[in-house]
Amino acid sequence: MEELCDKHQGASENNNATYFNFNDFYNIGLFNKYLSRIDVNGSSSETVVLDTLRRYAEKKGFIKIEGDVVWLTEKGLDECQESTRDWD
Repeated sequence: MEELCDKHQGASENNNATYFNFNDFYNIGLFNKYLSRIDVNGSSSETVVLDTLRRYAEKKGFIKIEGDVVWLTEKGLDECQESTRDWD
């Protein structure tokens, strides 16, 4: 979520699109590598990550996901403005 907030802020400052492909996130790639190391292989690890993020999006309402694209909701934008963020 922090990486998404940072990307959103940078895109907003430069008048760029504020929706992002999952492949643009360093931390998602890192998590996929971790899952591969613990024997969750290939597309299965990507499915685990995306399914988890989709469930998180539904539960918390901070992000919206369509396909492999993600963006912040108004609630997520509000949370990004807080000095202490409660992403859990």
